[in-house]
Amino acid sequence: MCLLIVEVLMLIAGLGAIFTGKLPESLFKLLFGKGEYHTDPQSARLFGLLLATPLPLAFAAGLLLGILFGPDAGLYATLLEILIIVTVGIVSIIAAQKIKNRPSASQSTLLEQEIL
Repeated sequence: MCLLIVEVLMLIAGLGAIFTGKLPESLFKLLFGKGEYHTDPQSARLFGLLLATPLPLAFAAGLLLGILFGPDAGLYATLLEILIIVTVGIVSIIAAQKIKNRPSASQSTLLEQEIL
């Protein structure tokens, strides 16, 4: 049940990014840490597609495993579902860190001067 909740939340966030072309700022700050996440609409839609992937992929894989293995497919389907969520989660974290805006050189020197 928890896997389904995570998949539905990822699907909602992904569909939101696909249809609006913007990343949900509050969700990104909650999941990936504080910072500014600004992307162009095409990149936001690609990231949304990545987030929307786990639920349809797990459903299709579970259906295929059910056809191939019959009633014994439950354990395999659950393990595959966990693998899909973990993989998409890791790729999402890496992609979010790539699009996170870091302070520019002039901003970082100003911060260093304030600290010193």
